[in-house]
Formats: sequence, C-alpha cells, structure tokens
Amino acid sequence: MRMPRLPLRSGFLLLALLLCCSCNDPLSDDDDASDDDDVAGDDDSGDDDDSAQAITETWTLSFPADGFEGIQLGNHLGEISLTGSDGATSIEVLATLHGAAGAEPPASVPVEVSDLDSTLTLTVELPQGLESARIDLLVSAPDTLAADLTGAGYPLSVADMRAGGSIAASTGSITGMGLSGDFAASAGETSILLELELVPGGSLTASLDSGPIELDLPADTSATMQATATGGSVEITGLDFQGVVIDGQAQGSLGAGDGSITLSTGNGDIRLRGHGLPDAEGN
Repeated sequence: MRMPRLPLRSGFLLLALLLCCSCNDPLSDDDDASDDDDVAGDDDSGDDDDSAQAITETWTLSFPADGFEGIQLGNHLGEISLTGSDGATSIEVLATLHGAAGAEPPASVPVEVSDLDSTLTLTVELPQGLESARIDLLVSAPDTLAADLTGAGYPLSVADMRAGGSIAASTGSITGMGLSGDFAASAGETSILLELELVPGGSLTASLDSGPIELDLPADTSATMQATATGGSVEITGLDFQGVVIDGQAQGSLGAGDGSITLSTGNGDIRLRGHGLPDAEGN
C-alpha cells in the first residue's frame, strides 16, 4: 500500500517539530553535566554531615560553699580554669565534653565529687567508650577557699583566689593572676606565669623541668629569695633586691626578707617584676 504524500508545508512543520524536541531533550549533554554536578554536590553534602557529628556535651553543678575551706580540682583530660569571687556563697562548675565523631555521649556527668576535711574535691573521670574525649572544667568559687589544682597536658589557670594553694601539672602551662597567700606551682616542660601577693612570712615556690618562669610581685614584697635558671638567666626589676645575680642564679632578699621565694627551672629564664613603685615624678 502506498503512503500518502505530505504537502510541502506539512513536511517543514514536521522537521521543525523534530528539531525542537531535540533541543529540549532531557538527556542532552548540558543536562547530563548538571546532573553530574548535582551528584557531586550530594557527595560533598554527605561528607559535611559526617564531619558535623563530633559531640559536645555540657553539665552544670552547683554546691553551697558554706562549711568549705578549700577546693581541689583534678583533671587529666582537659583544661581547668578557677576564678574566685568576693562574697560568693556557692561553687559553680561547668563541665564541657568534646568527643569524636560517632561517639556516644556519657549517660551521666563524668565528674566524681567528694567532701573530705572541709574540702570539696572534683575529679574528672574518663567515660567508657570515649578514650579520646576532652573534658574542660570552668569553676567559680568564693575567693576565701584554698585552691589546689592538678592536671596534665592542658593549661591550668587560677585567678583572684586569696587563701593560697597549689598547682601541679606534668605538662601544660600554669597561670595564676591576682593570687595571695602561700602558693606552690610545679610542672614539666611548660611555663609558669604568676601574679601574687605574698602574705607576711608566707612562702612561694615555683619549679619547672624546662621552660620560663615569670613572677609579678608588689614592689614592697618582703622575702628571702633564691632563683636557679639552669641554661638560662635571672632578671629582677622593680623590686628592692639585695643580693647577687650571676650565671643563671640569684640569691638574696627582697625588702626585710620576712617570707621566702624559691624558683627553679631546668632550661629557661626566670623573670621577677615589681609593680607599684613610684615613677620618676613620684606618682
């Protein structure tokens, strides 16, 4: 059977229609590229989702300060920051855990609390299944409490505590600002920076296996002083020092020599600065 012949105009219309369909073909190269981009974009988005799974958990603890004479903080898994507050009636603790992606957060706060001999003791414990976790402690307490901190590998800091205390770290920097009372600081290979007012007849000791020690004191500080900087130097400015400084060692007295200051580092410099002296115009 012979097919009917299309009129010439109808043939042109059919050709135009075929060309139009070809230009809008959803499987064209441009659309393929767009689809590929979409697929690549989806993969990137998935990677971002995976990296966002690192966990962060926080806990807050509060204890009445009445009856306590000291606070002890122990943390080998992160930083400790303790700040004293004048007139405070409670001890406030913020514990923050940083865990790896995919880790399960602990069911309870990873801090052991005990009360012994009028001292509140807080010790950070390693949660099961979170061997690589980091836990930081941020604590505020009455400034009348004696403060004792121990840690390893992370910075330890104390500010505005007025009843003395101690800081010990195997590694990790030690910073104490606005302190007063008898104080002791010791660490491994790190640094010690202290701003402290020595009470009459009080004592201060600071020792490092390696690293610098910086001590800021009132200009009228009264204490015997011995400083040893093996492999480094000792510098004393702004203080009434009477004694000898030679070959990384200093021995003598500040003012009347009522208290005692002993500083030592195995490999680093020791700097003592006094503040509160009048300037050249007597101000």
